[in-house]
Amino acid sequence: MSLIYIGESYYLPIVLENPLMGTRYPREGSVLALLDTGFNGFLMAPGDVYSKLKLNELIPEKIDIKGVCCGLSGYKYPIRVLVPDLNLSIDGELIYFEGNEELILGMEFLSHVKLIINGCNMIGRINLC
Repeated sequence: MSLIYIGESYYLPIVLENPLMGTRYPREGSVLALLDTGFNGFLMAPGDVYSKLKLNELIPEKIDIKGVCCGLSGYKYPIRVLVPDLNLSIDGELIYFEGNEELILGMEFLSHVKLIINGCNMIGRINLC
């Protein structure tokens, strides 16, 4: 399956499910998630996705987030990522912190797939292992 290349970054169309509340985002179609090999976690989500998945109704696990620039406090929730075009479903943890504006898939998610990036031609592919 081909990745989507936008503004020097690669994106994957995904669907998110909150397995504890039975919610799905988006309700129809898919949403683009940025692939970030510098993020060791599974998934980070912005406030609108967090709210629509009703994660605010769950009791979170508080975590400390360490980055290049600074340290932040955030919260961790169970999440399911679906990649319909690959018939793939992976359970992991969504990290939410105030101020994040991007949906980001990290290395914990990418460890379940085969990722090929051809930077010379700006082509990316993702396949099942």
